[in-house]
Amino acid sequence: MEGKVVTRHETTAKIISMHAEIEVLKEKLPAVREVDIDRWKPPQASWVKLNFDATYKAQSNKSCSGFIIRNEKGEVMGSGITLHSNILDVGLAEATTCYQGLLFAKEMGFVKVEVEGDARVIIEKIN
Repeated sequence: MEGKVVTRHETTAKIISMHAEIEVLKEKLPAVREVDIDRWKPPQASWVKLNFDATYKAQSNKSCSGFIIRNEKGEVMGSGITLHSNILDVGLAEATTCYQGLLFAKEMGFVKVEVEGDARVIIEKIN
């Protein structure tokens, strides 16, 4: 719709139409119920936990990575987020994220670091 002028009335009508569609879908979908999922668990005393994750966009070889470090009380001790260019695959994106988190932990003076993320291969390589 690039270059097309849309009136306020047309925009409002489209939003109302989308809202009506959502309401119909809600009626058709089964009731939402809470699922028992794994919850974040703190590390043992005197340790910190590094959680990391990355997202990867293959079309542009770009990724966004983030990490957070928390102590045994769940308090945030540090975090970081970075946008990357020239990342070749999702594995490299995850590895870069883990490395950044570990480097940050080292710079902060943390010696006992538990690493948690969804990239099992990366975590196994550093153990």
